Amino acid sequence: MRPRPPVRAATSALAAIALAGGALGGCSAAAPGGPPAPGATMTPPEAAISPPAAGTPARPGRPLVVETVLGPVDLDPARLSGTTDAMLARALYQTLTTLSAADPTRAVPGLAEYTISPEGRWLTLRLRAGATFADGAPVTTDDVLFTLRRAQGLGGPPARVLGPVRMTKVDERTLTISSPDANFALPVILANPAFGILDSSVVKARGGTIGPQDTAGRWLQTHSAGSGPYVLGSRTATSVTLEPNPRWSGPPPAHPVVRVKTAGAIQQLADLTAGRADIVLDLSPRQAQRLRQDAGDTALRVVPVRSSTTAYLAFDVRPGAGRWTAEPGFAAAVRDGLDRAALTRRLHEGAIPAPGLLAPGVVGALKQATNPTPAPGAPAAGQRDLRAARVALERAGYRGQPVRLVYARDRPIAGLPPQALAELVAGQLAQAGIRVETQGLPTAKVEPALATGAAALVLRGFTPAYLGPGAYLSFAPGRPLGLQAGWAVGADPLVDRLTVAAMDSVGAQRTAAYQAWQRAMGSSGPFVPLVQPIRHLAHDGRVGTLATNPLWTVDLAATR
Repeated sequence: MRPRPPVRAATSALAAIALAGGALGGCSAAAPGGPPAPGATMTPPEAAISPPAAGTPARPGRPLVVETVLGPVDLDPARLSGTTDAMLARALYQTLTTLSAADPTRAVPGLAEYTISPEGRWLTLRLRAGATFADGAPVTTDDVLFTLRRAQGLGGPPARVLGPVRMTKVDERTLTISSPDANFALPVILANPAFGILDSSVVKARGGTIGPQDTAGRWLQTHSAGSGPYVLGSRTATSVTLEPNPRWSGPPPAHPVVRVKTAGAIQQLADLTAGRADIVLDLSPRQAQRLRQDAGDTALRVVPVRSSTTAYLAFDVRPGAGRWTAEPGFAAAVRDGLDRAALTRRLHEGAIPAPGLLAPGVVGALKQATNPTPAPGAPAAGQRDLRAARVALERAGYRGQPVRLVYARDRPIAGLPPQALAELVAGQLAQAGIRVETQGLPTAKVEPALATGAAALVLRGFTPAYLGPGAYLSFAPGRPLGLQAGWAVGADPLVDRLTVAAMDSVGAQRTAAYQAWQRAMGSSGPFVPLVQPIRHLAHDGRVGTLATNPLWTVDLAATR
């Protein structure tokens, strides 16, 4: 064990709080125009190579109060499960790479410079000199190897995103990561806060190891072991407080103490207008519209941000899970019976129509929503076709039996109220002849319902772990989301072939390959993309600029 100064223990109090895992979304992306040139070395900006000396002292005063719907929060980076977890991990831990503020689909150096090999199978990383953890210990290659191998060993969503890569130590500041196949997305993947670098000696002393025997996760709920701008100060059942990292050498945060509190959307708006909250993250489109109208000359501002989340319907096609969701004709009727453009209008500027599974701007995204199975004489692809929907229902033998649509009632989908979206979907499908009964469940009960087949039709949100097409393959047969819907390899040989083709595609081939895959998925898959939400954040006069990002929502340290 390397020498180190005494560990600074963060004061913390953990009240009874339910920890629940969740799906780490995934999508890989290169910047517009593709990944970095093969063999190119990404040189960090001057501040990343030699962090500036502390500048103007941070503004004094009360903590910056951020309100959101916390839900189950996991502060172990390797187990993070949502955008709130990612926002907190971003503040506590640094990653080897980060995402460009100007283009979040492009990776730039973080803790390390990197070079990717021409064929995309080798990534060489060189740690920044002088980087230290909050207790003063230097960040070394051993810490990086432990962090990444621990994430792999835990076998959760981050492990699936990272994939079967191998890590090799070169020296105390250099390592290589190799992939069995071309993987130009690795630099972007490593920017996800799930791969925040841990102080390995500290975490090992608290039960951290490689594999399912790891017991450090409980300790990491009330302590931090990173090199980010903040350390974990305290935690209760309803809030997380971040305090300044005394050894942070980057630009000092404008707000040295941040408190992230849980609150519903109605309470968030009330607290913002009353001065009890400085930033709120889950305003509905109606609330944002009202706040704009009422703000007048006040310092309150609404910040619309297109999220990377896609709201979608999922059918459970396992035998016995649902009488109708496993019936292809019923699924076709749902697709034909939905009008995505009308959904977005009813959501009051809260979303844009989802053109497919891949979000707009990602390599391979469809330019417009496609309807691959129109009846003869039906409207053009992508348009609602109630006649085709009724024909499909007749073919399926459906006669108006009730179908339950389940959603997480306490977790907005990137700011969209799930109940409102579920009711809009139910209303449209009723016009097509489908009787939908909506049921909101607590977030903690949705996953068990999916596992047992009790939620045969579900409204969900998918948030990618990195901005590009690769992780959307999680929807494919035999992949995590596909399996959750009961869709195994072999269920659709055409989709299987197109999945492999998309995965193997490179360069200019990727757009056509992923578009073909999406069209096939739209024809027979158990998923129906609905809308991509526009998230409405708001802040008061204590905040001049929100540093937003589609993966971690807000960079708390960079917010001024």
